[in-house]
Amino acid sequence: MLIEVLKVGVNFLIEFFSGYLPFLYYIWFVVLFLIYFSLGLIINCFSTLKYKGWELIAGFSIGIVVYISLAKFLSIIVEDAIKKPSAVSYYFLGLIMLTGSVIVETLYRWVRVKSKRSLVSFWI
Repeated sequence: MLIEVLKVGVNFLIEFFSGYLPFLYYIWFVVLFLIYFSLGLIINCFSTLKYKGWELIAGFSIGIVVYISLAKFLSIIVEDAIKKPSAVSYYFLGLIMLTGSVIVETLYRWVRVKSKRSLVSFWI
């Protein structure tokens, strides 16, 4: 499984930096990264938890590789989930899942900073 995740990560990096992906994916990836990074830095100002810049970059990078691998795995489980699956369709599904993850993590961080109640942050 680790080898498959590494293959997915290396293939994604190769296709990302070669310019093979559609232009929309680059815009989506950069905007999502800027939102994730800026919200992480803003939360640092108000929280006792301090994230370093490299931790935010590593978390985002690991997240995209994990979600692309998860999309590939789920498409294998669900037969005929994607007709003629290609790496680009897996990247699209991975970006959708990463977008949801960034939204949920942002809400969690915001509630955790604003609310001192542990029950509210537990449910988020």
